[in-house]
Amino acid sequence: MYEKLYLSAIFAVVFLQLFRPVYGLMTIALIFMLKTYLLFPIHTAYHLSIVVGAVLLFAVLIRGGNPDQLDIIGIVMGFLFVCISSTILNGNFTLNAWYATMYELVKTLFIVFIILCYKFRHKDFVLMLYAFLAGSFINGAYTLYERFQYTGRSLYRSEGLAAQPNETALMLYVCMPFAYFFYQQAQSKIKKLIFLAVLCSQVIGIICTVSRAGLLGMVLVGGLIFLKDIKKISTIIIIAALVYFGASYGKDLYSQRSVTKKTLSKTKSLNYSVGSRVGAAKDAVLLWLYNPVLGVGPGNYAKARTEKFELKGILAGMGVHNTLLQILAETGTFGIFLFGMIFKKGFGALKKMKQQGNTFYRGIADNAFIFLVAMMFATLFTNGFKSEIYWIFLTVPFIAKAAFLNELKSVQQEGSAAGSPA
Repeated sequence: MYEKLYLSAIFAVVFLQLFRPVYGLMTIALIFMLKTYLLFPIHTAYHLSIVVGAVLLFAVLIRGGNPDQLDIIGIVMGFLFVCISSTILNGNFTLNAWYATMYELVKTLFIVFIILCYKFRHKDFVLMLYAFLAGSFINGAYTLYERFQYTGRSLYRSEGLAAQPNETALMLYVCMPFAYFFYQQAQSKIKKLIFLAVLCSQVIGIICTVSRAGLLGMVLVGGLIFLKDIKKISTIIIIAALVYFGASYGKDLYSQRSVTKKTLSKTKSLNYSVGSRVGAAKDAVLLWLYNPVLGVGPGNYAKARTEKFELKGILAGMGVHNTLLQILAETGTFGIFLFGMIFKKGFGALKKMKQQGNTFYRGIADNAFIFLVAMMFATLFTNGFKSEIYWIFLTVPFIAKAAFLNELKSVQQEGSAAGSPA
């Protein structure tokens, strides 16, 4: 019954997005934030993401695309070209290897391409941010549910609907600046309570994942918000309350995930988890030095590392847990350069918005800056290379730019019309 309702809802969105493409974009974002394809096998059986994406591409392109985004579209397509070239040149161009290493990336960048082609209006942009916040709220609430389901275990890491603690934590702390922004913008008490609930859900969710990177990310975001609005008493109260709650609730959980351990000689050393990640990071740099131009090929890090350094056991299949180093090792200098350009263009778009925008878009620029800094921080501790939601989040500055330019053109046209003789 639930699968039929889900299928009906998806096809309703497919129809509605012909008239309002943002509904399809919101749906795709929520699908990847909530991993509904894991809950409903029918999603994969009917290839619903592809169906939604194909119809969405048609709906976007018949509206003319967005020429203002040609520079970032070129960078993203250039990155995809580097990935494909690296796959071919490293001998991975077989059907099974192509599916394993490139299908998810091609599908994800296809969605990014659609997002960048769409001419977002102000309302569309706000709806997209609401979708991100809804996804983060549901994930945060679900981690708490998981926590209560496993109260008998001394250390249980809630995974959220993303089914991976670190990815769930990432989704939660990078969305915090926008939850805070809309809380500050809200005029009614009901809206303020809603966005405050989203903030609380994000903090609770991060603590329940017991993700060390998530905790550091939350502190980073909270600190940047505090510095930005240090003169606002409400900001100090909110952040102080959330920090107190997080510290009191998460103290016992995080104490069990110490990054050090005591040896028999009573000296301290890195525990196995941290130590193995440090080793993986070093090996990623070495693999890049051996393959500096195009890397070892997307998805080929673990295999190349195992063969090069003759690893065995659990280390043989271990990822690098660092998006920057993964991209460096797998796509080489060209890949990491283009990936860095995405961030550079993102900060550039926010700077222009900060200088020319109205009160709303200046506020968005400030909080999107914190969001983008958090995304940069996330590259150091997560495998975001083939994560759909990570790439979708990277489009936020460009979505904001599209909405801002659309709003600016509307204001200019209204000014021209008012100034013209009757």
